[in-house]
Amino acid sequence: VPIRLRDGENHAAKERLAKRAADLIPDHATILIDSSTTARRICKHIRDREGLTVITSSLRVCSELRDSSVRVFCTGGSLLAGRECFAGHFAEEFVSKIKADFFFFSAQGVSESGDITDSSEEEIALRKVMLSVSKNKIFLFDSSKEGRDFPFILCNTAELTAVLRD
Repeated sequence: VPIRLRDGENHAAKERLAKRAADLIPDHATILIDSSTTARRICKHIRDREGLTVITSSLRVCSELRDSSVRVFCTGGSLLAGRECFAGHFAEEFVSKIKADFFFFSAQGVSESGDITDSSEEEIALRKVMLSVSKNKIFLFDSSKEGRDFPFILCNTAELTAVLRD
């Protein structure tokens, strides 16, 4: 489903999750934000924070933070147009060379056993690298994703620092 359509789903729940996530971020942190519509909403809560660095695969995150005090890096890589994000080998290579304090992300589904899954093989591969370079791994999801399984497994919720759910 194109990101423009997913963005309006469960709007209020995503906004509350983003605010809770932003409250976890101290000044001067380096954070990774994936291309999910939930994690992107963190941007409006951190625009004026001191000394933040954001590294993202999301075109929308880059756009939303362009006129803010936040230092922004884009992963680059191959553009996945319908998802408005970058992925692929070059993005994974870029991310593998950094260290982040936090990684905020979401996915399309969370199985009953806690497996976090998605339909995008490219995005899962990049998120795995993002997980590996991050000290704190924060998964954000609204209840519409609960009990849903998709073909590609990212990780299990037991491997994360925190899970923020509506």
